[in-house]
Amino acid sequence: MCGAYGLSVRNIQNLTDKFYIVNALDNFKPRWNIRPGQSNPVIVSQGNKEIELMVWGYYFTLPLMININTKQ
Repeated sequence: MCGAYGLSVRNIQNLTDKFYIVNALDNFKPRWNIRPGQSNPVIVSQGNKEIELMVWGYYFTLPLMININTKQ
């Protein structure tokens, strides 16, 4: 997997005000190097907008014997 991004807000109140989020995350810390497999704040809309921690990435469900993008 490739790709990383940063979340540069200094406090969670900036996000809740900008996107009208009804809840807040405890123990939020800005991170500059977010990679796949880590828990990240995500804004979800199920009626009201809420912020939740979710894991970003792809989980393989194929058997481990299958090689993807390899020379054989």
